[in-house]
Amino acid sequence: DQVLSLDLPLTSEPVIEASSLNLGLKGEFYSIKTHKEPPFESQPFTMPEQPGYMLSVGMSDFTLNTASYGYYSA
Repeated sequence: DQVLSLDLPLTSEPVIEASSLNLGLKGEFYSIKTHKEPPFESQPFTMPEQPGYMLSVGMSDFTLNTASYGYYSA
């Protein structure tokens, strides 16, 4: 996107088990022009175990709110 950039840093070390890999990522959008931190903080976010699923992806309201704030800041 020409307005936003996405930052996906790890929040902790990956947890590797025999049948799973858990990556704690903090998805945060920034305006390319200003790259200001949002005026709110992320809250802990967990997802329930989904046995039998090959891939589970969750998105918190923090990620969506940073996208809105990035567009607003631009």
